[in-house]
Amino acid sequence: MSGRFSLAALLFAAALAPTCCLTGVAVPSAAPEPTGAAVPTSAVGPTPAPLATADPVSGPQAGLHSESLGDGWVRYTNAAGEYSLELPETWMVLDATLADLEETLAQVAELNPELQRMIELALGTGMVELTLIGMDTDPASLEGNPSGVSANVVSEDLLAGFSPALLLRLVVSQAEAVEGYTIIESGVVNIGGLEAVRLVVEISMTDPLGREVHNRNVQMIVPTEETAFALTVGTGAARFADYESVFERIVNSFRLVEE
Repeated sequence: MSGRFSLAALLFAAALAPTCCLTGVAVPSAAPEPTGAAVPTSAVGPTPAPLATADPVSGPQAGLHSESLGDGWVRYTNAAGEYSLELPETWMVLDATLADLEETLAQVAELNPELQRMIELALGTGMVELTLIGMDTDPASLEGNPSGVSANVVSEDLLAGFSPALLLRLVVSQAEAVEGYTIIESGVVNIGGLEAVRLVVEISMTDPLGREVHNRNVQMIVPTEETAFALTVGTGAARFADYESVFERIVNSFRLVEE
């Protein structure tokens, strides 16, 4: 069962990446109240609008701690103070624990029917939590690229304490049975002193507008004693090379916050 949950978290994160850029994520007001993330059980809602219809908003949302690095990048620490990572300063970055994600999650489940059951299973346990979303709001990132460019972090408590080597075996064995999710590269790496699973994957789906979408993502799983964090960065497969250096910096910047 743990192997199935480990892949479900990655599938959820991979499917969420294009959904954020296609639909946008509702940003709370200045004094938000947590709404939680309801498990989607009904059909997708109205046809989504593009992300940016007004001037794009960059920078952090309330709940995140940010530190400018002076080179066009910002180091963000999640609201719970568990991890930090670097993202371009021009990106919109959301504390996903405060965002209203119900509609977005419903659309994630509709992107690829083959993945829907596993995504709902993971969310239904309450053990998978989306904690951060980052999106490139530059209109150029969407030219010929409906998926846009994005990053997200989810956590999965059921994988707490697993070794990276075991996680890798679980994910690879489960992925073979899932249509639309293909592992291109896989291995255990050292990121800033942390042992982690690193994957390069391609995911195919039909978006809410009926377009065939083919994405390439880099996914990294960092297990801890309390949970496991899965970081996903990616874009359309045809544009991946354009952003590969950005993705590598994001992935290599991930750090756990020492107490």
